[in-house]
Amino acid sequence: MTNLTTRQQDFLDVYKRCNLDMSAAANLMGVSRDVFRMTIYRIEKKIGKIEDVDRIDDTNIVKSTSTLYDKDGNILNKWVKADTSKNQLKHLAKKFIAEYSKQLPKYKPGPYGKKYIYDNKLIVYPIADVHLGMLSWFNETKNNYNTKIADDTVRKAVSELISNSPCCQECLICNLGDFLHVDNLFNKTPKNENILDVDSRYAKILNIAIKLMRYIIEYSLVRHRHVTIANCIGNHDPIGSLWLNSALQNIYEKEKRITILDNSSQRLYYRYGNNLFGMSHGSEIKEKDLPLLMATEEREDWGNTDYHYWFLGHWHHNKSVDICGCNVEAFSPICAKDAYAVSKGYNSKSKIQFITYDKDDGEKERYSIYLKY
Repeated sequence: MTNLTTRQQDFLDVYKRCNLDMSAAANLMGVSRDVFRMTIYRIEKKIGKIEDVDRIDDTNIVKSTSTLYDKDGNILNKWVKADTSKNQLKHLAKKFIAEYSKQLPKYKPGPYGKKYIYDNKLIVYPIADVHLGMLSWFNETKNNYNTKIADDTVRKAVSELISNSPCCQECLICNLGDFLHVDNLFNKTPKNENILDVDSRYAKILNIAIKLMRYIIEYSLVRHRHVTIANCIGNHDPIGSLWLNSALQNIYEKEKRITILDNSSQRLYYRYGNNLFGMSHGSEIKEKDLPLLMATEEREDWGNTDYHYWFLGHWHHNKSVDICGCNVEAFSPICAKDAYAVSKGYNSKSKIQFITYDKDDGEKERYSIYLKY
């Protein structure tokens, strides 16, 4: 048997995990159906016809089967229909992402000699709605935005922001979702398939997103002894956020000064002393329900803390409300306005900020930088 290339083996594994559903497998691999079909054709020339299967590993995604018999009861042909629901594809994507990310180069832990002045304070950097890969044209929106502008602007703003932050032992970086503007090759939103204004190719956008997040993390390490990262799942990047998180987990797996929270859930939690933080993109759950969810899902930490906070993105403007003693806040977007936002009259200013929290007494101060495009 002729050996397959690594790329061909990846295609074959995904094809089998999707029970030979070519459309689902092509979508998972991020290529067109024609490209996937030609790759499978080349694979079959090497190893022979790929047989249908009823169950692949532990995915169990068979939806239905059909069997054709002859008059004597012998099987002539068999068809297996896979369940290609979004939840199942997300499950498959997570397994594929985890395996692929293991091949990424590892970050080499570096020494630190900074004297950390505050050992009882936490710095939080909320990063809401970067929409990396979005395209905005000045004549239409009165601001320009593309992948390069976003990358350059965020790097500059983050550098200024972190340089002006107090030297605290602990730091929490909250990516509140929609770090990427697009999640597929079709330039449409994953759920409702709304057409998006997109700059550049998806693979390039994802690559820049990983590098940009690495810049934020490694710049933070200069200022803070320990950095925790939360990457929330956005409605624009439900798969891309998984890619980003898995890549960072593998890159920094040997760096003890970095903790990357698992982002399998729509809601992430983090406790610092007398403070409990909930983080989510904000597109799936109503704000009024979040305090009760926190009390239910993190009941022990809820009962042992006095200050409770929810950090959200999604709304593209700043709003804050107190619900039963829990502060629920949606943060301003980092991105510029696109054609859709302008057509609806959404004119919120782009802003990035840090917030300081005392270990015992809650929020203490804020520092903001407005972004101009």
